[in-house]
Amino acid sequence: MSLEQPTWGCNRLSNQFKLEGISISAPTIQNILNKNGLGTRHDRWLRVEEKSASVGIELSAEQLRFLEKQNPQWPSLSRWGGSGMSNRAAQ
Repeated sequence: MSLEQPTWGCNRLSNQFKLEGISISAPTIQNILNKNGLGTRHDRWLRVEEKSASVGIELSAEQLRFLEKQNPQWPSLSRWGGSGMSNRAAQ
């Protein structure tokens, strides 16, 4: 889930999990993110970019716009489409 929404921090992720019936504290989520090299928003965005380039995951239109803004060399929206991610990219 952290790669589906790379801008969400540990509190927001904890709240989302609670809505889905999974009780996990924000500090626990932060520890998990840190152990997987995803502790900061920047780390998560880099991982999204890497996975998209290597595995070809589908990115949402919002994610594509952000990546294009940060990196002008990123492929254009028209090339990749704008469909959302079909799988839950967690950890």
